[in-house]
Amino acid sequence: MTTQRIDDVRLQVLQLFHGESDYDVVFVQNTTAAIKLVADVCADAGLTNYICHQEAHTSLVGIRNLIRDSVYMDSMNVEEWLNSGISGEGLLAYPLQSNFSGAKFPWAWSRQAKQLGYHTLLDAAGFATTSPIDLRQDGPDFMAVSFLKMFGYPDLAGLFVRKENTLIHKRRFFGGGTVAFLMNSKNLHVQRKTTPHDLLEDGTPPFHAIIALDKAIKHHMQNFGSIAKISSHCSSIASFAHQKLSSYRHSNEEAVVDLYSDPKSSVLTFNIKKCDGTYQGYNEIAKLADISSIQLRTGGLCNSGCVMKHCQLSEQDMFNNMAAGKSCDDETDIMNGKPVGAIRISFGAVSTIEDAIALLKFVEDFFVEKSSSQEELSCSTVPKIEQLSIFPIKSCAGVHVPSAKLTPYGFQWDREWCLVHLGIVPLSLSSAYQEEQFCD
Repeated sequence: MTTQRIDDVRLQVLQLFHGESDYDVVFVQNTTAAIKLVADVCADAGLTNYICHQEAHTSLVGIRNLIRDSVYMDSMNVEEWLNSGISGEGLLAYPLQSNFSGAKFPWAWSRQAKQLGYHTLLDAAGFATTSPIDLRQDGPDFMAVSFLKMFGYPDLAGLFVRKENTLIHKRRFFGGGTVAFLMNSKNLHVQRKTTPHDLLEDGTPPFHAIIALDKAIKHHMQNFGSIAKISSHCSSIASFAHQKLSSYRHSNEEAVVDLYSDPKSSVLTFNIKKCDGTYQGYNEIAKLADISSIQLRTGGLCNSGCVMKHCQLSEQDMFNNMAAGKSCDDETDIMNGKPVGAIRISFGAVSTIEDAIALLKFVEDFFVEKSSSQEELSCSTVPKIEQLSIFPIKSCAGVHVPSAKLTPYGFQWDREWCLVHLGIVPLSLSSAYQEEQFCD
C-alpha cells in the first residue's frame, strides 16, 4: 500500500509540471541534494566541461570541484557561446530564477545547449514557488525543485530526470533498492534497475514526507487555484512595493533604497542608504524588522556572484574581505563602505497587499530621513531624559534605574551577561544537579 501511494504521488507531481510523458521524478531531501546527485552522475560519466551561470546558487557553483574544466559565465557570455555553434560534451547549469535578485533566465537556453551536445541542469527552486513550469516545452535533462519552498511542507525536494537520459546509467555507486540483482562474492556482479527513480533513490524513501506531499499539493490547489494565479498575485504585490520603494527620497532628495531585484519578479532585494549616501547595515535592519513582525532574509543569500555584481565588489574586494575575516554567517555587513550582502523580501501565495504596505511603512518610519538632526533640535526645546534603563542580560527585558555609570563600553552592567542554551538536560538527572549546572 505504501509503495502504491508513493507511485500515486510521483505521478501527481509529474502532472503538476506536465512531465508525465518524458520525465521521472526522484525524491530527495532538498534542492542541494538533487544538485549533488547530478554532480555525482556527471563525474562518474567522465564529463570534463562545466558551464555555470554567474548568478548561480552556491550548490551549483559546488559542481565546479567535480568537473575538471569549469567556466563561470554571465548571461551575455552564455548567449555568445550558445550562438557560436561550438559543440562538445559537458553540463550547463543555471537558475531559472536568481535566488538573489529574482531575475529570470531563458528556458530556451536548455534547448540550445542540447543542440550543441551539452546536458542541462536547471535550478528551479526559486522559480517554481510562484511561476508555472511546463516540461512539455523541450525541457532540460535535469531540473531541481523544492516542495518545501513551494508548499511550506513537507521537507522534501524533487529531481526531474528525462527518461531517455543516458548519463544516469553510468553512476557507479549503488545502494539499497537501486539494484535488480546483486552477487557479492569474489567477483562482484550487479544488475541495475532501469527507471531514473529506481536508479537514483538510495535506500528507504522518505515515505511519510512523500505521502504528506499529496496533501500539500491538494491543499495548495484548493486554496490558491493554480500556480499561474499565484504568479499573477505575487508579481502584482511585489511590483507595487518595488515602485513605492524606488520613489522614496530623503529630505535632501537622495534615494533611500538601492534596488537589485527584477521589477517583474516576486522578490524584493535591496540595501538602504542614509541621506549622506553611506549604507545602513542590514543586520540592524533585520533586528528592527524582527520586532516589527516583518520576516526577511539578509546576507549574501548563498549567491556570491550576485553579491559581486549588485554590490559592486571586484574579485580583489572579495579576496580582501575574506583576508579580513569575513565569513558567510558573521555579523559584518559593510566593509570599506560597501555592503557585503543585501536584504531580501520574498512574496508568496499567502502574501497580501497589507504585507507590502507594512514593509513600506517600516522603511518610511525608520529609514527615510525627513530633516537633519540640527533642524530638529533648533525647532524643539532642550531635551531631557525621562527614563533610564539598562539591559544586564542580552536580549532580555531592561531594568529601570535612577542613574547609571557611563563606562567606555556603555552603561555599567549593560549587556554584560547572556543566557546560553546548553541543550536538553537528561530527565534522569536530579533537580539539584540541574540547578548546579545552570548556576555554573
